[in-house]
Amino acid sequence: MRKSVWTMVIATILIITASSCCTPDVHYEPVELAKPAEPFLPAIKADDTACLSRATFAAFVARERLYKNYAEECIAIIDANNLGIPKDAQ
Repeated sequence: MRKSVWTMVIATILIITASSCCTPDVHYEPVELAKPAEPFLPAIKADDTACLSRATFAAFVARERLYKNYAEECIAIIDANNLGIPKDAQ
C-alpha cells in the first residue's frame, strides 16, 4: 500500500514538472498611443464677457486654465508611454 502511494506521488510530481515546461513564453508588445488632434477653440470677444461679474469671469478663466493643464498632462502621459516603444514597432 505504501509503495503505491509513493508511486502516485512521484508520478504526480513528474507530470506537473513535465507540463510546466511546455507553457509558451508570453511577450507583451507595447502599443503606441495616438495623440488626439487639438480642437479649434473659437476666440471669445471682450464684449461677450462684459455681462459676467468679476467672480464669474475669474471662475471662467480658472476653469479654462485647468482644462488646458489637464490636456497638457494627458499629452505628456501619451508621450511618456510612446518613449519606451522601439521605432521599428511603430
